[in-house]
Amino acid sequence: MNSSRNFCTQVNGFLRKNLIEQKRDTCKTIWLFFFPMFLLLAMSLVQTFISHELNQGYSHILLHPKKWPALLYIPAMPDRAVETKSSRFVGLAPESCMNTGLCPVTLLLTGDNKSFGLSFAQKMFPSTISLNSSQVLHSLANMVLGYEKGYNHNFDFLDPAYFSNIPLYSIQLHQCSTNSTFVSLNGVQRELRCVRGLYLWMNSSSEVNDELFKGYHQGNLEGKINEFVAGIQCQYSIFERGEYKLATWLLEGNAQLKQ
Repeated sequence: MNSSRNFCTQVNGFLRKNLIEQKRDTCKTIWLFFFPMFLLLAMSLVQTFISHELNQGYSHILLHPKKWPALLYIPAMPDRAVETKSSRFVGLAPESCMNTGLCPVTLLLTGDNKSFGLSFAQKMFPSTISLNSSQVLHSLANMVLGYEKGYNHNFDFLDPAYFSNIPLYSIQLHQCSTNSTFVSLNGVQRELRCVRGLYLWMNSSSEVNDELFKGYHQGNLEGKINEFVAGIQCQYSIFERGEYKLATWLLEGNAQLKQ
């Protein structure tokens, strides 16, 4: 019984002591009371802000985005593949074309049927620029388009040539009849330049790889950039079954190849 009374006395004294200390330190008491409420309020505001930003992002999602024609990187004139000491196979443009600024862009072809591959390339490149003003994108989709590499851009999902002032290029088989024309894209007049395309047949995909590698300044003894626009491997055996199968090597913006 005495031990119970002593315990109650100790608890009462402890509570009185704490009450007196809290009265002496009013600011600390107020802070301890309001801090959890402040923390909950801050967390609620952060959650509201994040939810608002996410809703804003979802509201800008395009459920049916416009389909834009694919674009290739076009090597700049000084970097285009021409006949050099390291690349002497028949068909490349002579190095003297650099003086006139008329060097073509070159595509390398290979596959299991040469006649089919060459026929495919002929149909791939148009001979003239043919535009339908009422269906510009459809007309562009029937061309082999590109833009010069080397432009810095911040477009993560869209080709910069469609949303900046850099010119588009249309690769054509024969000598260009007109150097450039203008098309209306997104309500803006854009320049469409013609560049002559050249395609060369290689005996195997390993030869394509070798020539593409030689196009890098580290891939040849001369230390010269000699870039091809792309490489394509066609499989005729699959085409006979009504299917297409193409392996492509594409030049990327920082002089990299992507297969």
